[in-house]
Amino acid sequence: MCKLRRAIGSSEMAKQLLLALNGERFNPYRKWQGPHWMLYSLAEIGFSEGDKRLLPLRQRVMDWMFAPVFLKSPSTVFVPDQPRRPRHCASMEGNTIWAQLVLGIVDEEHVPLLVDRLVAFQWPDGGWNCDKRPGAHTSSVQETLLPLRGLAYWYRATGDE
Repeated sequence: MCKLRRAIGSSEMAKQLLLALNGERFNPYRKWQGPHWMLYSLAEIGFSEGDKRLLPLRQRVMDWMFAPVFLKSPSTVFVPDQPRRPRHCASMEGNTIWAQLVLGIVDEEHVPLLVDRLVAFQWPDGGWNCDKRPGAHTSSVQETLLPLRGLAYWYRATGDE
């Protein structure tokens, strides 16, 4: 398995993904191009664990996720009569937790805070939803799958419930 991960690390796909290290100029979440998606994609293809070159990408993602504006509209919306149903794309936290664990580059200070955020934003039915419409009353399968994967990996790695 280690030999395969090393081969993946030198693959053309990994090299293209690592170009983000040369000066990311996009919003960290820009679909398939920002650091958030680079780390996610590298984890998906089985990139080697603990590669220190990924730390600047990780830092850019964490700076973005912990900026005060990240939890404000339009990224996060609280509907006045539905305080237990925050509208937030929890897949972002889920992907970040999962990718950092898979890549072996966990930010020990901030990832637990992302876990806490996911738990705090969980809807009464057990999922998450980023649908800003007040009529949304149930969680979204798509918006729930990725946070659950991140939390499952977190639990497996730490035993933290």
